[in-house]
Amino acid sequence: METVLLVMLLLALRPQAQAGSLHTPEDEIEKKNSPEFKNPDIPEGYDSVESTDSREGVDTQNLWEKPQSVMVQTEYGPVMGYIKTVASKGIKTFKGIPFAAPPKRFRKPKPHKKWTDIFNAVKYGNPCLQISLKTVTGDEDCLYLNVWSPQSTQKYLPVMVWIYGGAFIIGASSNFIYDGSQIAARGDVVVVSFNYRLGPLGFFSTGDANAPGNYGLWDQHEAIGWVRRNIKAFGGDPNYITLFGQSAGAASVNFQILSPYNKGLIKRAISESGVANSPFALVNNPLYWAQELAKKMHCPNNDTERMIKCLRKVDGKSLTMAIPFKNPIIPTIRAVVWAPVIDGDFLPNDVKNLSSNAADVDYIAGVNNWDGFMFAMIDVPFLILLSRQDFYNLIKSVFPDKDKKVLDSVYEIYYQANGNLTTRTEIKQAIIDFETDLIFLISTQVTLQLHQENARNAETYSYVFSYAKHGTGASHADELKYVFGIPFYKHSSTHRKISEYMIGYWTNFAHTGNPNEGHCAVPDLWHPYNITDAYYLEINNPLNTNSVKQKLREDFVTFWVDTFPNL
Repeated sequence: METVLLVMLLLALRPQAQAGSLHTPEDEIEKKNSPEFKNPDIPEGYDSVESTDSREGVDTQNLWEKPQSVMVQTEYGPVMGYIKTVASKGIKTFKGIPFAAPPKRFRKPKPHKKWTDIFNAVKYGNPCLQISLKTVTGDEDCLYLNVWSPQSTQKYLPVMVWIYGGAFIIGASSNFIYDGSQIAARGDVVVVSFNYRLGPLGFFSTGDANAPGNYGLWDQHEAIGWVRRNIKAFGGDPNYITLFGQSAGAASVNFQILSPYNKGLIKRAISESGVANSPFALVNNPLYWAQELAKKMHCPNNDTERMIKCLRKVDGKSLTMAIPFKNPIIPTIRAVVWAPVIDGDFLPNDVKNLSSNAADVDYIAGVNNWDGFMFAMIDVPFLILLSRQDFYNLIKSVFPDKDKKVLDSVYEIYYQANGNLTTRTEIKQAIIDFETDLIFLISTQVTLQLHQENARNAETYSYVFSYAKHGTGASHADELKYVFGIPFYKHSSTHRKISEYMIGYWTNFAHTGNPNEGHCAVPDLWHPYNITDAYYLEINNPLNTNSVKQKLREDFVTFWVDTFPNL
């Protein structure tokens, strides 16, 4: 859902959009609370308790089975959940547990007060469990987390903590795709997801002590701390925490392992299509956008102390939707307004100088081979009726301050790699590759190298996900349904096989630090990344020895890292 909403927001802010075209009424995405619990994390038609059809290996639903209750004691008080059957295993499910108090605006989160009664967010219809504008924009009173844990275990299991994406402006752990039960059941791990503040509520910064920023990252850190202190009660091992996330969530994973505040808390990490040095992941001029927002909200904009006092009184929805992205939106690579900043605290230095903090954290990072497709469709209208000039104009819009010699150099490397751009198909591919490289791939390759250079006892792994249903390319977020086991509900055997691989590699990594070894049987193919050989695994169907490759888009990485800065 985050990806759909993100596209809607981006398209609404295209230059040709008329004034007032950005409209996401809350009643269109609000689900009304029901007296009876309706699981918000499963698609329509897949609610209630699950069972497994052994003939097909597909999870189906027993709509008449009443969920069994289960209670766990946390540091704040008792929490009630329920047990459902997934892949023939009982999975304990807890939703809507507050991991922090509703925070003060533009301030770090603080611990929640203790409770004595049994906390049951599901029973009492916590509105934050529903996908609404309140949750997708990260409102301040929705700092909660969810836990999925295998029912019967003789040992404490590794913990996988999910951080969702959405360009730091939208997202919610109540999205049905992020149901962690399939991962927990098939990978024998405890899965946790949580909400964090987004947009200006999470990343507004004046660049000084009045509003230093990074509140969303502090929320994530608070959730990790809660997991460290409480997860043993749910059957999880607090010494084996693996973060995993996608897009802005993937960049957040990277930020968390780079921050000195998390040293020793995180064992392993997985970044899917995003890292801390991705071009969308950091804002370098936060005061400018703070002042622009203040003007929109009719608040003082020259005195940051008075500005903050005024903005703390503004309605959260109005604040979030006032400037969701830059307008005009093109090029999308520069569209993000609200994102982390180098604040001298959570991020005390430039991210490339913080890599030593992750020296003992095993790390997987990768991209989808068509990650840039969604953004290319926005930057070059729907990728139709293409010409070479369309591609050149895109390059010029991304680098408006560069002279013709530099623009020609960029154009030339993609021109040569795509058949001299003689057909519209070749032009389309060049545009997609250009956007994928700049927004995701190059920064990921740089991050992998930095991690490997600084690693002590940790391993580094690289991948590219390229499985596409119709034989084109894997677009941004296409891997998510496979990571979370959605194909086990209703898809074909091929889709389920890809999902089996993804869950297997990801959870094996959480168990052992090696994606090939652990609870799940997978093809033993994935070599660790090193700077000399630069191994990576192409995840597609089938997986075989041809899936093990080296030096992903080496010529383009060399161009963007070494050649382009000196042009």
